[in-house]
Amino acid sequence: MNQKDINKIIDNGNMIYCFDIDDTLVKMITELEAKPIKSRIKYVNSKYKKGDYIILYTARSDRIKKETIEMLKSFNVLYNELIMNKPKAHIYIDDCTINTRDYFKKPEEYDSKFKLIGNKINKIIRNKI
Repeated sequence: MNQKDINKIIDNGNMIYCFDIDDTLVKMITELEAKPIKSRIKYVNSKYKKGDYIILYTARSDRIKKETIEMLKSFNVLYNELIMNKPKAHIYIDDCTINTRDYFKKPEEYDSKFKLIGNKINKIIRNKI
């Protein structure tokens, strides 16, 4: 996704979300077996249907990409982009990150805070381009 695509999403009043798959949208049982967390999938799908851009990412390797896509289809997960092979780490530190448990308790509160931050950052980027 380039800056023009990002601008279009933001100009339409939408946001870009990046959700982990395992233990965020599905409860991982084994590498190839999981159970859907239906309330969270329903929430992500509502964002997608509203026009937000949904990126799913996972530490799963490319060797099981086909199986991962089939699992997402079987659970009716709607998304725009899938990123495999995210770096494997114990702790992820980012200026726009939220703990899964915290986010799904108060998603609207976090969305409004991060939308303001995102709009400010995008204005800065636009002025530099």
